[in-house]
Amino acid sequence: MRYFNYLTTQQEEKIFYQKPTAFDKYSEPSLLAAALGATLYMPATRENIAAELLAGKYPDLVSLVICLEDAIGDEEIGPAEKNLLANLRAINDSYQKNELVLQELPLIFVRVRHQEQMLRLWQQAGFLLRILTGFVFPKFTVANGTGYLETLSRINEELSERLYAMPILETEDIIFEEKRSQTLTGLKKILDAYYPLIMNIRIGATDFSSLFGIRRSYDTTIYEIAVIKNCIASIVNFFTRQTKEYTISGPVWEYFAVGERLLKPQLRLSPFRQTYGPRGAGIRTTLLNQYVDGLIREVLLDKDNGLTGKTIIHPSHLRPVQSLYVVSHEEYLDARSIIQQSGGELGVFKSPYANKMNEIKPHLNWARKILTRARIYGVFNEKQNFTDLLNVTAFFPQHTYPIGDDFRLTIAVEKNPYQLALEQLFLIAFRQNRRRKFLFVSKILGKHLPVAPCLSLLGGAALALRFLEIVYQQVDSRTEAVIDCLKGRQKPSEIYRELQKQPLVLPQKTLFIGFAETATALGHSMFATFADNGYYFHTTREALIELEPVICFEEEHSHATSHRIYSTNLDLFQKVEQIVLVDDEITTGKTALNIIRAINYHFPQKRYVVASLLDWRSPADQQAFRELETKLPCEIIAVSLLRGALNLEEIAPTTAAEPNFKNEAPLVEGSEERLPELKTKPKITYLNLDYPASVPTKQVTSYNSLGEINYSPYLEATGRFGISSAANRQLEAGVPKIAALLLGYRQAGRCLCLGTGEFMYLPMQVAALMGADTWYHSTTRSPIYPVDRENYGARNAFAFTSPDDPNITNYLYNIPYGYYQNLYLFLEREVPQERMQPLLKALQTMGIPNILLIKCLHSNYAKTTTPEVTELNR
Repeated sequence: MRYFNYLTTQQEEKIFYQKPTAFDKYSEPSLLAAALGATLYMPATRENIAAELLAGKYPDLVSLVICLEDAIGDEEIGPAEKNLLANLRAINDSYQKNELVLQELPLIFVRVRHQEQMLRLWQQAGFLLRILTGFVFPKFTVANGTGYLETLSRINEELSERLYAMPILETEDIIFEEKRSQTLTGLKKILDAYYPLIMNIRIGATDFSSLFGIRRSYDTTIYEIAVIKNCIASIVNFFTRQTKEYTISGPVWEYFAVGERLLKPQLRLSPFRQTYGPRGAGIRTTLLNQYVDGLIREVLLDKDNGLTGKTIIHPSHLRPVQSLYVVSHEEYLDARSIIQQSGGELGVFKSPYANKMNEIKPHLNWARKILTRARIYGVFNEKQNFTDLLNVTAFFPQHTYPIGDDFRLTIAVEKNPYQLALEQLFLIAFRQNRRRKFLFVSKILGKHLPVAPCLSLLGGAALALRFLEIVYQQVDSRTEAVIDCLKGRQKPSEIYRELQKQPLVLPQKTLFIGFAETATALGHSMFATFADNGYYFHTTREALIELEPVICFEEEHSHATSHRIYSTNLDLFQKVEQIVLVDDEITTGKTALNIIRAINYHFPQKRYVVASLLDWRSPADQQAFRELETKLPCEIIAVSLLRGALNLEEIAPTTAAEPNFKNEAPLVEGSEERLPELKTKPKITYLNLDYPASVPTKQVTSYNSLGEINYSPYLEATGRFGISSAANRQLEAGVPKIAALLLGYRQAGRCLCLGTGEFMYLPMQVAALMGADTWYHSTTRSPIYPVDRENYGARNAFAFTSPDDPNITNYLYNIPYGYYQNLYLFLEREVPQERMQPLLKALQTMGIPNILLIKCLHSNYAKTTTPEVTELNR
């Protein structure tokens, strides 16, 4: 566990001078005692405790008490105990299935009613108690204290474990002044005998108050109740002396909502003005409504009075309490300098902030405590304070996009290392997919939108450059020029040719894997940016007869979920030192985690890099990456050009099957630069390219969902079967010859080159040599709602059945009628002529006079095998 692990890297860098360090239930006791932070109480009757913990429902949660005492009724004891055992068993089952690491669980305590219940739980739960960090002992007295602690010692001995005790001081012999001193003396004697087992001492201020008929209001702190304040002072006096010091936790805060404006707000305005300037007052007002500011004030007083940690009863309290335990930059420098100067040479010196005198001996114990807190909770940067953690997204720019008239997508940019404008990266469109309603239509990828082909190739190069920066801390001098191309400031063709002449150096043997179908060219272009030491595969949806897939995994949110990797060189997975997974975007990261699990099962790796143009993972998603790292174990590094957080908001609840677009123009293939209406049908030319013989082909056959076999071979060098850096140079060496041939068929005017499905990189390479005013994109399986709206990602759409499989629908988007004079459609393999008719019909409606259909490979090759039909069932 680590405090504030829900923050992004950029947020952490913005907020922390020293980041919090990780800890778990087996960390040193003195560290754990100070690490409980906001301890959330929940009744043991709550059925879904395990499910919520395993799902990471509360990313802030570090310590938890499951209560069998005051939080449940007397008649609920039996069901509560059974429910507790069921939840412990569920957690243990997940542990046994390797679905979690126990050290990553929150610190879990059980609050028992009495010693007999504790013994009963021990008998029933047995080894399941290892899941716990300890027990909470309510109404801890001189009479029952030894019994509690002796039972705990016996449990620890039997389990070979160390479970800790948290006694609660809340009885009348402590709050009544005439009995207090004698009682505290007796309690201290008991606790001293079991000192290594005491996690901390908790104060039951609610029980104390009840003895006087007192209940504080939500705008009153416990320190304003005189009788409680005096009792706390005595407890601190007895138990926090330097000779044998205990950690004392602050009393419970029992309010979690305020229905009206506070009469005397205690959350000072100055920290908000300091951080946010004029906006500070508004942010403060928001937080006054979101959190009870009395809680914040009380935690500050807890700290001033020597108490550490807080009992809470609602998850909304987690972040405000924990943020208040982060050490300020000034405190940290003072504490560190006091420790550094404690050798005896000095007695007093001026503080690093030059605003006070630091006396070493009087402040030495304070300094040690501050440095312990700094390890656990971190240290703020000089200009940061707790308000930054309460309002963590305040300093990140947000962008809002309407999706139809029913939804609104908000993006908070968290990391933008190259300061790319969002409009330079993508448009938004509404997706016909229940799992995910929207789509980022990339302006770089060359899939749904036409792009300059060299610009798309530089998208992969930009990821390669970012990869070198993150993984190897190497900055190439050409990075700025590449990014300027993405920003439209330089011609991409010139910079791309320069990178081709002098590719990047790859320090280690690396396997790149691009995800089909959208990122096959992106992954290939990232791999091709390096001179040597690289290998590339792309996943495929193709079903082959002669080969068994090496790796299979699922992409849950996609329209075609199953991915396969085929290879005849299994040694490659063993030889490489890292695997780079390339996708156009990461939304949850589940696809990447699926393939990492699948690869690691057969070929354990030490390092994986997940590279994407866009990274939208939530804190919980990022935590899933860290959990898998621990579980396998391995290292997983994320690399992206832009990182942020998404929030899809429903503006107007609707049950309509399709989104509502009001007052929109008809869905026509229109453009301001139309050609005159064509009087003749387009000229259609078929070209069997017979790709240069020097480039090897793969003599394997495929079958579609109807069981139909395609005997045409595949290009081996596309990456579907794996390609090395040397083989890739051979592939690209043949591209100029192809482009020269195709230029002979080009007529005057704009030219559109289209890849098909997974076959994207080679057509993109050819398009890059097809002369000025050439654009590139590809057919796709992604169904998008087309709307003729400015800055929308699909202004028009063409649907047709796939030439490879009539059960699959393919699409083309954003081709205005009559805008292009030339269209080159690239097919990797030959397909039956009748299967081409739906695609041809769509192409002939685009107003393009010159259409070329290019088959790179066709079935005139000799068939080396003729698979039997029965082989299709395997």
